[in-house]
Amino acid sequence: MVDGVAAYSTDVYGSWREAQLQKYRDLLPVLRRRLMPGASLLDVGIGKAWLEEFLASEGFEFAKVVGVDADPAMVEPRRPGIEYRITDDFRTEERFDVVVCFDALHLLREPGRLLGYARPGGLVLAAEPLRLAGQLDALGRPADQGVIGSQEKDRFVLVMLPQNAQYRK
Repeated sequence: MVDGVAAYSTDVYGSWREAQLQKYRDLLPVLRRRLMPGASLLDVGIGKAWLEEFLASEGFEFAKVVGVDADPAMVEPRRPGIEYRITDDFRTEERFDVVVCFDALHLLREPGRLLGYARPGGLVLAAEPLRLAGQLDALGRPADQGVIGSQEKDRFVLVMLPQNAQYRK
């Protein structure tokens, strides 16, 4: 992360909650079609885990949730049932059924690396504000895409990995 970005985002993040929840509500039909019960989830840029809270309130259950964030203050208070990893250069050999990245792709050194964290047949879901939506091109051809949000509009892409996918991490 760029110096100062983490502190700034921690200070203003709370005011974005309702706007983020609206984006998740807009995505709910896509999520209901694509997310399978008992999936593993990796959330890169997890912040306050609002997505996980929203999904739980809508009846989604995950076998495992790993949340990554560069700023330890952003993940406090921590939600139970989430394995947190605090780093600004996340790497893992583990593969997940679902990889999500909301409003953080532009902060990653190698955005395309997200594809390598999804298992073959898995999915990658990312969203960025419209002014940064070009960052989503690093994820390749989406199976689904659109615009979500009302206060702040984001473009989202959902990439489905083929069963024989072999991405470098």
